[in-house]
Amino acid sequence: MNILKKILTFTSAIFISTITIAQDKPLFELPAPNSLVYDNINFFSPEDKEYLNNKLIALDKETSVQIVVAITPEMYGYEKDDYATRLLESWKPGAKGKDNGFVILIKPKTDDSKGEVFIATGYGVEQFVTDAISKKIIDNEVIPEFKKGNYTAGIDKAINTITSLTKGEFTGKEYLDKNNADEAPWFIFIVFIIILITIIFAGRKGNNNHTSIGGGGLGSAVPWLLMGSAMGRSSSGGFGGFSSGSGGFGGFGGGMGGGGGAGGSW
Repeated sequence: MNILKKILTFTSAIFISTITIAQDKPLFELPAPNSLVYDNINFFSPEDKEYLNNKLIALDKETSVQIVVAITPEMYGYEKDDYATRLLESWKPGAKGKDNGFVILIKPKTDDSKGEVFIATGYGVEQFVTDAISKKIIDNEVIPEFKKGNYTAGIDKAINTITSLTKGEFTGKEYLDKNNADEAPWFIFIVFIIILITIIFAGRKGNNNHTSIGGGGLGSAVPWLLMGSAMGRSSSGGFGGFSSGSGGFGGFGGGMGGGGGAGGSW
């Protein structure tokens, strides 16, 4: 009985020390995880962790795209973009020869530090999931949910968006246009006020100088100003999709990245 107790105590000590060592080192210095959700600090509940991992495995099977969600207790002195890129290049998510992997790095919020999140993209996807798209995903899908404490929902929405882009259900341009359209009323209102004020002041000046607005003046320039504003909000690019992957999650084979992606805080 004493021998069994000693064995259990020794085994527990090794397990606890292993977790402690893992949390004292940056994730990119650790072996690659055996699942697509690395969470040794219980950021997600066991049920939510399993749900997200199964969803990511399904994406891997269907498209060969691998998204790793990695939770770190701290940044160890690194900026979030540098940390996430190092992790991408160390763990090498994605298919061999395609580099179609992502890392979603999360540093939870604490009493004395803000929460951090960053999406790092592999070479094979960054021309489609651009920095601008990554930023929109962070700002529109992730951060609003994180601020409400809905961490699984925020990551779930990010995965859904990346999955839809991967499958070609909508293009990056369509995603940006949709989100920019949601902001358009305020933008148009501000532009309208600026133009209106300009016309009023120009009209006063014209009356003082016994001239009128028209012809080649400000009146003819207004349509071009509006057109220029609209063009400034447009975005080009599309997503062609990836071919089907092979089997379930059995490891990583990509990993090459150029530092692309975007992040945010909450």
